[in-house]
Amino acid sequence: MATDVHIGGRLETVAPRRVTDAADRVRLLILVAVAVAVHGWLLTHTKMTARDSIGFARIALQFEHPKAAGLEDVVAVLKHAQHPPGYPLAVLAASWPVRAGYDADLPDQMLFSAQVASGIAAILLVFPTYWLGRLLFGKFCGFAAALLVQVLPVMAEVTSDGLTEALYLLGLGTALLLGTRAVKSPTVGGFLLCGLATGMTYLVRPEGLLVAGAVGLVAVAMGLVGRWTRSQAAAGVAALAVGAVLPAVPYMVLIEGITNKPAGKAIWEHMIKSPREIILGGGRVSAAPQAGPPVAAWYVPDEDGPLAAWVVGAVTKEAVKAFHYVPAVLAVVGVVLAGRRLRAEPWVWVPLVYGVAILAVITAMAYVGQNSEGGRQHYVSERHTLPLVYVGCFFAALGIEQFPGLWVRVSLVGRWPGHPAVAWVVLLGIVASSVPKLVKPLHANREGHDHAGRFLRDHLHEQDTLIDPFEWAQFYSERALRTIPPDPPPVAGRYRWAVLEQGESPHSRLHRLQPALDVARDGKNKAEVAFVWPEGPVEDAKVVVYKQRITEADQAAYEAARKAAEDAAKKAADQ
Repeated sequence: MATDVHIGGRLETVAPRRVTDAADRVRLLILVAVAVAVHGWLLTHTKMTARDSIGFARIALQFEHPKAAGLEDVVAVLKHAQHPPGYPLAVLAASWPVRAGYDADLPDQMLFSAQVASGIAAILLVFPTYWLGRLLFGKFCGFAAALLVQVLPVMAEVTSDGLTEALYLLGLGTALLLGTRAVKSPTVGGFLLCGLATGMTYLVRPEGLLVAGAVGLVAVAMGLVGRWTRSQAAAGVAALAVGAVLPAVPYMVLIEGITNKPAGKAIWEHMIKSPREIILGGGRVSAAPQAGPPVAAWYVPDEDGPLAAWVVGAVTKEAVKAFHYVPAVLAVVGVVLAGRRLRAEPWVWVPLVYGVAILAVITAMAYVGQNSEGGRQHYVSERHTLPLVYVGCFFAALGIEQFPGLWVRVSLVGRWPGHPAVAWVVLLGIVASSVPKLVKPLHANREGHDHAGRFLRDHLHEQDTLIDPFEWAQFYSERALRTIPPDPPPVAGRYRWAVLEQGESPHSRLHRLQPALDVARDGKNKAEVAFVWPEGPVEDAKVVVYKQRITEADQAAYEAARKAAEDAAKKAADQ
């Protein structure tokens, strides 16, 4: 007799764990909409991109056609370029659809491509920022931090410009998110991913390696205090290091150092070779220019007192401005409030340690300064503080969330100010206060350089000398599109051109400013005004192009100087 027998029981169906819920998706949708609106507006209302964007666009074109820039191949471009390849490659990638769909001259297309690359990175920054804030302090803080990062005026303007900050912050946020998760749920794979993100961020900016240092330090501390086993901490640090070196070391080997930037190399060599000089005062200080770039604070020895005190004050001032003032106070409140969670939630240490590290780097760079003729110059700008501001936004969000409860404790007006809606009022108040500055076009006061470049493109002869301290006009003229050519030798009967801003220039650190002024103010061979912007009397112009004829006397002086140099070189060789 056959009998059916059922062995075992019915398996229980377990619903898969959801990474997001409906509230997360709504918040992310709002944040993306805000990011698209902010960066879309700024990209379409930019009069001029930042001067540094020209260098990135130039490197992007060199990657595309190395030989057109006088370089053998892409490897030569990597060795020659002063910046890591991450952002210029992003600009090149963005330029392909831009050039296909944007009917404009190549200079316009490339500078707009730099902005597009930044804008896309800034919009994508919503995701790691939200998830990191949510992981640290909850959904409100994730939303508030991501919103602040998108709307704080300095942050929004810089990440909409043709600069590295947007892509760098995207890498930084991703690395911090992965590092914080690795500390919260330690696995070898988690630390490896954090290391890889850190190494990739280094290929945008060298200081990206600080994230690995911060995460590694927290991991070591976890092993030392007994929260993890020593082997667990060692495995995490090893995986972190392996992940970081995989993308970073090949570039380091290629350039034979950590960075190709002259300022970075000078600071590194100064720190290695002259530690005593750093400790005792940073070396001989040169007088700062009469007026530095408008978004930087400059150290003037005769006016600003001790260098160390000035550095602390300048870094604080520039950071508070980049924070848009009130969030800076809220960030300090948030750090104090977060102190209660550090023992129970040690992963909160990751952004905190990184924040301390990047603050130390910013302060050290301002203190060490940069080499200049006659000494060292010390300055710090709002841009330098943006990584610190980025981390501070998470703690500012915590301060905003906890603000109602703090207000109840210190107020005498009853319970109503403690309602959670107060946090939303504070957050929206910060957003509203940012709007007036966000709607202003980027670099509207520099628009004349674009027009000057187009004028020069139509009037400049290949044997003429162009002296443009600001670089915009020579880039738009297409003379310096892929590389900056040396000045041609003087030719009798041709011209020397100089681009100047009317009045005293705020860019007095620019290398070729004095030669341009010499052309405009030469009493013997007076230059004529060839172009003004806007049209009208020259005294009302913002940008002026001067044209000076190169005479036979100039030619004779050049030939005499050339012959003297050749004779001196020959004499030195004979000796």
